[in-house]
Amino acid sequence: MEDLNQIKNKIKLLDYIKSKGLKVKNIGNNSFRVNPCPVCGHKNHFTINDNENYYQSFSDCCKGGDILNYMQEIEGLSFKEAKEELFKITNTPIETLNKEKINNKINFIKQEPKKDIQRREDTEKIKNFVTTNYNKMEYKKELIDYLETRNINKEAIEKYHLFIALDNNIKRLYIPIFKNKEAIGYIGRLIEDTAQKVPRYKNSTGTIEIFNIDYLKEKILQEEKIYICEGVFDAISIEEQGGKAISLNSTSNTKKLIEEIKDNLETARNYFYIIATDTDDSGKKAKKELQEELTKLDIKNTYLKIPEEYKDINEWYCNVQKECKEIVSDDAIYNKYKEKYTTNYLQDYLRDIERFATYPTKKTGFNNLDDELDGGIRSGLYIIGAVPSLGKTTFTLQIADNIAEQGQKVIIFSLEQSKFELITKSISRLTYSLKGKNGIIEAIGHNRIIKDKEIFYNKSFIQALVYYHDNIAKNQIIEEGNFNTNVDNIRDYIKDYIAVTNERPTIIIDYLQIISPSNTNLSDKQQIEHNVTTLKQISRDYNIPILVISSFNRMNYNQSASFEAFKESGGIEYTADILLTLQLKILSIQKNITNDDVRNAKKETPRKVEVICLKNRNGKSSFNIDLNFYPAFNIFKDNIE
Repeated sequence: MEDLNQIKNKIKLLDYIKSKGLKVKNIGNNSFRVNPCPVCGHKNHFTINDNENYYQSFSDCCKGGDILNYMQEIEGLSFKEAKEELFKITNTPIETLNKEKINNKINFIKQEPKKDIQRREDTEKIKNFVTTNYNKMEYKKELIDYLETRNINKEAIEKYHLFIALDNNIKRLYIPIFKNKEAIGYIGRLIEDTAQKVPRYKNSTGTIEIFNIDYLKEKILQEEKIYICEGVFDAISIEEQGGKAISLNSTSNTKKLIEEIKDNLETARNYFYIIATDTDDSGKKAKKELQEELTKLDIKNTYLKIPEEYKDINEWYCNVQKECKEIVSDDAIYNKYKEKYTTNYLQDYLRDIERFATYPTKKTGFNNLDDELDGGIRSGLYIIGAVPSLGKTTFTLQIADNIAEQGQKVIIFSLEQSKFELITKSISRLTYSLKGKNGIIEAIGHNRIIKDKEIFYNKSFIQALVYYHDNIAKNQIIEEGNFNTNVDNIRDYIKDYIAVTNERPTIIIDYLQIISPSNTNLSDKQQIEHNVTTLKQISRDYNIPILVISSFNRMNYNQSASFEAFKESGGIEYTADILLTLQLKILSIQKNITNDDVRNAKKETPRKVEVICLKNRNGKSSFNIDLNFYPAFNIFKDNIE
């Protein structure tokens, strides 16, 4: 047998009103408007919610309700007449219905516990209090003004049914709390100072309810992020930015929220939870408890780090709106942690294959070396070592210039030599490599450039300078470091550069051992390990190649290159993706090398040098490349003999 509510829901209020000849306009979100209001005659005040089968007039008349209320208020029928009309439309036998309704009511009264009766009565009071005061909206201007102090838009009034009402002649802003789309409580907050000793917040029945708890009952098609806040204004601040947020309204509700999640586990697991409780001790405790409980339930979660100088999200948002908004609205927080889950590893693996396949290799300019490196250099940490005066800076700078010539960006952190020294090396090399091209008639050595006062009138110098300007300099940044430059400074520089330009440069660092320590308490070995580990992480974080020059131990000057040749080699050996060394060719073809042998080999023109790969994480494990080195002109050339 059907009850009265079931009968009412058989009839669509919207269809009934249309049948009376009234003009109805669709205003979106299953809402319709009747103009003018059939109660008071005002425009744009009479609204129908088709989903809820409910009407509401927002004018002075403040009328609202279901189809039965409409028949009484609009059509002037008595309750009995309206009910009879309703039964007539739905072909319902009145006598049978009334008899069944009476019997049900008697049984309900007999069986219902007192606490349930009290809860029902409290809920009715709350519902009437919210509906009455929201419809009156006596203090709308004061409400808008207060919301502005919280950086909350006035649109929140309608979305959350906010209103101001008097409490013993004191104005409070009331935020209703809904569950299953019904008001079950509210939070009242003072909006102005008062001499009376009254609490700042006031709850409806003594039980503090959770704001936006209905999110846990929504069926969502794909994984979404949702914030867990402590205060209701924090939640509204997040939702102002297009997010979803639940507020505990008290840290004592932590267990209550977990129970709600357990009760709605299937839906709740579709959310990725970002815990954003207050920065005080109770907020930190709640954060820890939530993380532990959510993790036990195999629910993905993390937390939002709010600066300690702010109490909560809303205070942070009010003081540093742009920063907070960017962080809260940025999906990076969500994606960063989402990708850690094992279910995404294969997807990430496939993405990496695609990324590495399409990521442009950067040719070194040495054909044989590029062949051994499968086309050139990619993202990763490259460490290049050699004894002094063997041209490791020149070799690396030549690679940097070649990459810049390809139209790709390069940043050089030169911690030892000035930018003018490096530019001079490049100009000298260009006079040699372009000899016979572009009208250049002679190669000019490095020493002549820095010592010859007439160099400005030299045709080869001028043409090399122009070529350098047009093809290299525009794609290259040389940052002169000092003995205070550490890896954190380098990281910050790279981060800012990428953020501003959206370009991923090749990084050159000359050289490893003079990077300033980040922590003076570390030993030399620990510092080297820290530096190479950090540089490796930077290359990973930003998907860029980093080429770092390293010195050798002096005991290895006359010995073939090896892992042990690198100063503090442990960290370098294990961390580098590719480890390259430069050495005199004589060291690999002749035994028992003396100092005289080394000196004579250095005097040769060109100097016979080889590049030895000691480690290649992503390709051929070892290889040797023969090069000719012309120190006077700062140029290496492939040995094609």
